[in-house]
Amino acid sequence: MASYHAEVAPAYDEMIASYSKIVAVQAPHVDVFLCETMPSIAEAKAALLAAKESGLPVWVSLTIQDNDEAQLRSGEPLSQAVAMLHELGADAILLNCSKPEAILAAWPQMQSDQGLTGAYANGFTSVDSLKPGGTVKSMESRSDLNPQAYAEFALQWAKHGAGLIGGCCEVGPAHIAQLAKRFTQAGYAV
Repeated sequence: MASYHAEVAPAYDEMIASYSKIVAVQAPHVDVFLCETMPSIAEAKAALLAAKESGLPVWVSLTIQDNDEAQLRSGEPLSQAVAMLHELGADAILLNCSKPEAILAAWPQMQSDQGLTGAYANGFTSVDSLKPGGTVKSMESRSDLNPQAYAEFALQWAKHGAGLIGGCCEVGPAHIAQLAKRFTQAGYAV
């Protein structure tokens, strides 16, 4: 709907209807639904419930504020979103399109023995310049987040239990290659 701006999302019933249409079109062609960059509890719930109607596994990835407060971009506590997703049966709960530092700081809210968790951060200095309807061209890439630096964050997520790790905007093939190398060296991957 509006990845970083929960305040412009349509009403809950409209979100359910919209996501249900998307699921109906895609379900015959996919193995799993990844509902990503969910900025609010309402949108995450709407996307999850619509996708669950397919009978396929559903992964939900939340986007959080780029600070150390463990809040969704809507300002809602991450812990409440994670509890709701567990209660409604998400097959995996992830964090994405947020700074790797914010993901690491929020990770205690993600830790659970109730299922698969993971993260894939972005490499932007800030998402504040992105307005609804805009493109990522308005945002600046971080110069300090080379593949080695990104891998250090990802290793911390893995040490804290993340089972699905990748990269989002501005994290490219060199970053992923470094992840594969470092995860193999650390015994997380074969």
